[in-house]
Amino acid sequence: MKRRYTTFCIYLFILLAGAENVYSQSDFAPVGAVWYHNYLGGVYKTVVEDETTISGKKVSILKQSVYRDSFYEAVNYPAVSCRNLYLYSTTDTVFIYNERFEEFTPLYIFNVKAGDTVSLPIINTEGCDGFNKEDLEFIYKVDSVKYVLYDGQLLKTVYTKTINTPNNALHWAYRNDSNGVYVQKLGGLMYGFLPNCRAGCATITSANCNQPRGVRCYSEALISIKLISEDCDKGNKIKASIPDLKSISNALIIQPNPATDMVSIVNANIQSPSSLLVFNALGQIVLQQEYKAGNKITFDAGPFARGVYLVRLENKTNGSIATGKLIKE
Repeated sequence: MKRRYTTFCIYLFILLAGAENVYSQSDFAPVGAVWYHNYLGGVYKTVVEDETTISGKKVSILKQSVYRDSFYEAVNYPAVSCRNLYLYSTTDTVFIYNERFEEFTPLYIFNVKAGDTVSLPIINTEGCDGFNKEDLEFIYKVDSVKYVLYDGQLLKTVYTKTINTPNNALHWAYRNDSNGVYVQKLGGLMYGFLPNCRAGCATITSANCNQPRGVRCYSEALISIKLISEDCDKGNKIKASIPDLKSISNALIIQPNPATDMVSIVNANIQSPSSLLVFNALGQIVLQQEYKAGNKITFDAGPFARGVYLVRLENKTNGSIATGKLIKE
């Protein structure tokens, strides 16, 4: 019997809590987006080739295909691609069509903050085609929320902790680890798009697909992210880091720099509404300000601790982004 958990109240509380949202998730998985993931015998490639309409909602179709490398091809290692996924997104949440309930349920929630506990309906995940008992749930705790630099792209990243209860069937972590993560644009960073099974899964071997692992690469029209050192379709470990502020180019001219209090961006030509963000070396937002067309860009760095900061200016009309480095004395 299909069972729907009444835990949406927690989810709704998170959505209404007014936590800070900087980036919109409404463009998650646009047509033309491509992901590469690791898997045991080769590489997974996922492409958004088209959109469709389900229950009145326009959704992206994520087609997953598995490719074996030459060794596993030679030994005829099984290669079964996982099912298509159907996703749509709002400002702060990505939803997936959940076959268990025959409706859309939340998959990635970005409007969260450290300490939040998130409880969601369970979903059939890759490598787990069903569950062997009722009353299972999918719950996790938000450990932290940071902006992390992935191959030059600053993306909102949610770090999670597994909650160890007998009925918690899924988590964002790898196997028996308790630390998980999901990322704007990229989705789940460690185990494909879906959460990983941790308890109560009734695996059906004949129907199983080869489960994706960590993200290798992602691309869409204006973004290209490569998290491995070799070609996207070859095997290796992923890598990602908190922004390396030493490597940030000064496209924005910030004066004075180093600074002790008020600073200005002297080469910012504000012809459209823009958003200014300042990040510390941990990827945390220390300042966010909005500017109207024609405004001068100034802000007070006085409250900042001594150190190096990333300054990011985004044009809200055309999406263009410029960055610069600020040194606070």
